[in-house]
Amino acid sequence: MERDRLRSLGAVPSLQPARLGGQAGWAGHRLGKDRVLGLQPWRSLAEAASQPLALGSGYPTGAADPRATFFTAVSRRAAAAPTSSRFVPGQSLTANEALGGMTSGAAFAATQDDRRGLLARGYGGDLTVLDVDLTQLEWGDAARALTATVLMTVVNGEILHDGR
Repeated sequence: MERDRLRSLGAVPSLQPARLGGQAGWAGHRLGKDRVLGLQPWRSLAEAASQPLALGSGYPTGAADPRATFFTAVSRRAAAAPTSSRFVPGQSLTANEALGGMTSGAAFAATQDDRRGLLARGYGGDLTVLDVDLTQLEWGDAARALTATVLMTVVNGEILHDGR
């Protein structure tokens, strides 16, 4: 990866971690053991970019569930196969990096970081409240995110789901 070029462009790497599950099954066979190491290089991109990563679900072609995006970004496993082997584990993100990419990083990439991506007065107020503190999860226990109960969903400051 050309780290200097990525930084000079001010590029925002936009990634859809949940798509890893579909690629992991065929990638080694089609790309070969050396080239597969460059597939979905999230850690390398996070270190090379001058801007935050932007993480999304890939919806409508991928699942819109942010729990799957978080799980895959941290564990490097497919949400549909949470006990599978880790795919190029050295490219995983930390819980805080994943959450940052799903919130402030995505808002930055959409040039909406002046009104979205943070919990702050005057911001859009889009959030999902779970019964698990995702910031405390590491790759080994990231599957807890997949079974976390959604307690509340807020979109643009309006409560759309209140399961408390």
